[in-house]
Amino acid sequence: MSPSKNTKDELKSTDSKIVPSLNLISEATTVNGNISSGHGIRISGRVVGTVDVKGKCILTSSAVIEGDLIAQDADVSGVITGELIITNRLSLRKTGIQNLRKHPHQGIKCRRGSNL
Repeated sequence: MSPSKNTKDELKSTDSKIVPSLNLISEATTVNGNISSGHGIRISGRVVGTVDVKGKCILTSSAVIEGDLIAQDADVSGVITGELIITNRLSLRKTGIQNLRKHPHQGIKCRRGSNL
């Protein structure tokens, strides 16, 4: 017995919420230019430009962003030479905190309702 059309539609909408999309930039990769995504991203390589994502941005300890990071959530272990603009949750890992301190001009902006 096959499911009804309504059940199939419900499964599709449920499935799309369960499987998040994540973009990857590997350690041996350099991106020259701005990145904009409606989903999350994990960066282990180097980005020269602004990273603007609607989801979570994960920067590994090998990651370098020579520009701004704009994201809903961020987990930072790497280096950012521009500003952090995070609308929800920011996690600074030990290596991220050390690397961010190397850039005293660094600005950190959190929107109303954010926890830091």
